[in-house]
Amino acid sequence: MCLVGICFTLCCSKCIAYHWLLHSQTLFAVLSLAVNPGFGGQKFIEYQVEKVRKLRQMCDDAGVNPWIEVDGGISGKNAYKVCAHLHLSYKSSVVH
Repeated sequence: MCLVGICFTLCCSKCIAYHWLLHSQTLFAVLSLAVNPGFGGQKFIEYQVEKVRKLRQMCDDAGVNPWIEVDGGISGKNAYKVCAHLHLSYKSSVVH
């Protein structure tokens, strides 16, 4: 069996994400970027909290339970905002 993981950037639309969730029973992991890719040291973009919450709800609605991860700008000061909706967060090279 082949397991699938997908990554959503900041500009990925909800309908694209939902299509993947509905049509991939082998979906193992979803990584949502909370910063713009390619530049280190960026601050967490606050509207990503709502995006991650909606992603969790879409997974529940689709009857799938992928490993949900967020990468970018996570710190001790903001991790609590997204942790209720995901399995793993990254801060630089440290995994929480």
